Amino acid sequence: PQILSGVTRRAILRLAREDGIPIEERPFSVEEAHKAREAFMTAASAFVLPIVSIDGSAVGNGEPGPVARAFRAHYIAEARAPRPLREPPAPGFRRTSSTPWRCHRRRS
Repeated sequence: PQILSGVTRRAILRLAREDGIPIEERPFSVEEAHKAREAFMTAASAFVLPIVSIDGSAVGNGEPGPVARAFRAHYIAEARAPRPLREPPAPGFRRTSSTPWRCHRRRS
């Protein structure tokens, strides 16, 4: 099986490195997954999604684990943080509050 190199996954791997949390990416069996203390997946639409059950069996205590909760909170906080603009916007673009750069040209 191939692990897709998604943006959210890469961000979580970077956050883990920065926080000194070891990450091991490898194939695993369903039996191993059932024995895990906690599990999560990443996706662009779900960010960090805790896995609380597999095939109807609880993972860990059946609640989102502390690592998944921390990664989710950290990822969302970082995504919401203002970032410096790397290059000036093109003419006709301006920033409004915390929204991304958008074109505000008047239509003729």
